[in-house]
Amino acid sequence: MIEQLRQIMRHNSFLRVLYSRAKGLVARAFSPNRSKKMVIIGITWTDGKTSTSYFTAQLLQKSWYTVWLACGQEYRIWDKKEKNLTKRTTPSPFFVWNFLWRCYRAWCTHVVLETSSHALIQRRVFGVFYDICAITNLTQ
Repeated sequence: MIEQLRQIMRHNSFLRVLYSRAKGLVARAFSPNRSKKMVIIGITWTDGKTSTSYFTAQLLQKSWYTVWLACGQEYRIWDKKEKNLTKRTTPSPFFVWNFLWRCYRAWCTHVVLETSSHALIQRRVFGVFYDICAITNLTQ
């Protein structure tokens, strides 16, 4: 039923934003906030998010930082790769908070989080404290 409602409602409708924000609040309430203890780099907007995320993560790894990369294709903590089966650029808030906790436990110092504009509108990353934000190509 929820999937049918998602198809009917626009991505920025009041109810959908309220639902996503409530999920973000619940996920944040049940997860310790470790985003303040790591450097969170958010890359958003339209074209080039994934490439910029990969370049940033590689640059940080070459500088001897421990980096977590989250993008639409895969999740990577150190050299461990996990396929992104959802194919969403920014997964659900529960997944984001769980992964931030895993990063903290794995001694990651930096997190490169590819964040879609839909996730920002729907507040899927509510409570995540970004230290650095990058905006890629602005198109329609």
